[in-house]
This record gives sequence, structure tokens and C-alpha cells, in this order.
Amino acid sequence: MLKFPARAAQPEQEEPLTRGRLPRFGVALFDESRQSGWACLVDMQPFRFRQPQDLPNDCVWVCSATGTDFRPWAQLAHIRSADYVSKLHYLAHDYGLRVEGEGKFGQLAQQACAQLAPTIHRTMVIASQVYGWTDPSTMLRGVSLTEDIRKCLVAPPAPRNFMRGMLQSAYQSYSKPVVHAFNRASGPEITITMRYNRLEYAKRLLAQQIPDGHWTCVSDSAGYPLDKALDPAYPSLVTATVEFVGKDAEISDLCAFGADASRGMLRSHISQPELQWLSKHARIHITSAHVAATGKPLPSNAQLPELLTSDPLFSLSVPAGLVAEAHWKAIGTPTYNPRAASGDKREFSSWAVWLRAHDRAFSFELAMAAHQAGFRVLGYGNGAATVRVEKERLPQLLDFCMENEIAHPAFRSIFQDHGLCADE
Repeated sequence: MLKFPARAAQPEQEEPLTRGRLPRFGVALFDESRQSGWACLVDMQPFRFRQPQDLPNDCVWVCSATGTDFRPWAQLAHIRSADYVSKLHYLAHDYGLRVEGEGKFGQLAQQACAQLAPTIHRTMVIASQVYGWTDPSTMLRGVSLTEDIRKCLVAPPAPRNFMRGMLQSAYQSYSKPVVHAFNRASGPEITITMRYNRLEYAKRLLAQQIPDGHWTCVSDSAGYPLDKALDPAYPSLVTATVEFVGKDAEISDLCAFGADASRGMLRSHISQPELQWLSKHARIHITSAHVAATGKPLPSNAQLPELLTSDPLFSLSVPAGLVAEAHWKAIGTPTYNPRAASGDKREFSSWAVWLRAHDRAFSFELAMAAHQAGFRVLGYGNGAATVRVEKERLPQLLDFCMENEIAHPAFRSIFQDHGLCADE
């Protein structure tokens, strides 16, 4: 039996930075019926609700439903989906909490909403402060905090028409390896998402170079040399074929090139950050390349606000980390362009492509280390890697997380749930 120190991973208790006209935020966790559930407002006790319409409409409620499950409630102005700030079940997992369940698990959901509500509210308080929202209620109109933050940032340069299709092809937000029978465990396993510190990770991502936007097409019947495509002084976007024939099958699966459930087109283009790590594990044949005149940092008005980075202790705040995560995703997510000629109205900037490529490169490093340590990787991206692990190997995974400076999840409650840690 393992014993942990008395300190448990709990949401911060920092004082709100500003109130102004910011509405109060709460969390509503549905039962399996997707009608009733537990809800909690910041600074109040959890309570049961019969249906979302019962939740007070002078507050904003982040609920546990997404996608089609959320559709019946999308018309309610005071209800937000589970991914409004960050995916709610991911945040709960970081804290070692459950966001669903009835019967014996109902108490766990009750406890979860009581702990998640202050985190969500303080995230919005911090966002209001660092972006200078004097009237926050007028700024919080989007379907997510990411959309609301995007309105505060400089817009990336619109891609040239000849680059639009290539940038869309090069964009991949997440990697999900194919799991074959040969790497499945024989016994029951536990799913664990290992996550870097969100604020420090956002700083790392936003410090990367991006293309200057002045592209030159280079093509040759013999192809384009890989070493030139990898020259960091000249960011490149290449048209290439990727072959894993003769390579380690498990590493090929781990690379997960083009394995993204949200994709709607084939991957035939690769940005330089992805090419750098992909070329170490696959044969790349480049047929042509678009090369930028130079690389440059993101402009200052696309960087994290100084109020968010000036105090090193802020990185210890989960709400501050959630704001930082929403910030970089505001740059790393395609925007909606109603004037787009094609049926797909999404517009993919070079900033978004490069930021997501760097994210998956950093996350791949973690996934590769986990794979080499013998853990089965299910996916990686967004500064995290998800693995499946047998209960008996949880102590080894904890050691792995400590060695790799992983901030989440809270292992104490995970160990308690599986009978590996004594209550104190």
C-alpha cells in the first residue's frame, strides 16, 4: 500500500482579481439521463436539478454535455457545453474527479461539481483581468473562451489563395495511433491522460518561430532535398509521400500521420515542425516545397498577456493555465470565413498550422517516452498524452510522470480509487 503526503490536488483558493460585471459561473453535471444532475455555483453548495431550465439564468453554467448531447440545450443562453473552457472531463481527470455517475457514484459527481465550479469561475475572472475586459458580459458571446479570447488578439495574415488547400492539408490538431492486437494488454487497464503544466506549455509553444508569409514554390523533377526542407532559417511546407514500409510497426502507428478523427481530407502536405520529427521515423519523398523567406516570432499582440506571465507563481494556478491554453488554441484553431468559395468555410492560417505542428511534436516526445517505458499510447496532442496502464503498473506511471515533469493528473485519488493508497 502506498502512502501519499497529506496535500491533495485541489483547485486554487486565490482571491478573484476583478468582479465588475462578470457573471457568476457554475458547473452542471448530468446524470446518465442527460436531464437531471448535480450543479454548483461558485461560493455555494451543490444542489440537484431536474432539467437545465431549472438552473438560474443570471449565471453561466458549464455542463457536462457536448456535441449531439448538448444540442437540446444550445439555445439556452446561460448554458455552455463541456468544452467551453477546456473539456470538462479532462479538467476533472486532472484533479482526479468524476463528472458522471448515479447511485454510488452520484456523491462523486456532487463533490466534483463543488470543486470544478470555483476553477471555472476563477478562470473567467483571470481572463477578464488579463485581457482588460471592463464589461466582461459583452465579451463572453462565443461558444467557447477560445473564441472570446480570439477577438482580443491580432488576426493572423489571411493565406494566399494558392496556399489555402496546402495549409488545410498540413493541419492536424491531434494524433490517435491505431491500436493493434499485438500491443493490447491481457488484463483490465486504466486510462490516464498525462498533461504538462498548461501555462508553461503555452509559453513554450508561443515562443516558436512561424513563417513570415512570403512563399516561394520550389519544385524539381528529382524532388526537393530533405536537408533543405529542414533548414530552420527557411520554414517550409512540403508536398510529400510518407512511407513506413520496413520501419518498426509500433512506431509507425505511434506517428499516426493523418490519424485525426476530425479530418476530412487526405494528408499530402507537411509543415517543417512536423517534418523534423516525422523524418526520423519514416521515409519522406518530397516532390515540391513552398519555402518562406524567413522565420519570425509571433507578434507581441499574439503573445500571452504580460499579467499572465510576469509572476512565476502564476504557473501554479490551474485557472491561469486554462486561460493560457485557450489563448494558444485561439491562434492554433481554424477560423470561420463565410466568404470562402468552397463548401468548407474554415480558414487555416500558417500560424495555426505551425502552432499545432509544434504542439504535436512536443506531445509526440512524451508519447514516445511513454511507449518506450512500456505504456500503451492511445493519443497525444494539446500538451498531453493518453495511455492505458494496468493497475499494478500505476506506481511505475507515477514515477514516469515525475521524471518527465508532468503536472497532471492527481495520482492520489487514482490510487485510492484502485485500492493502492491508504486514506489519511
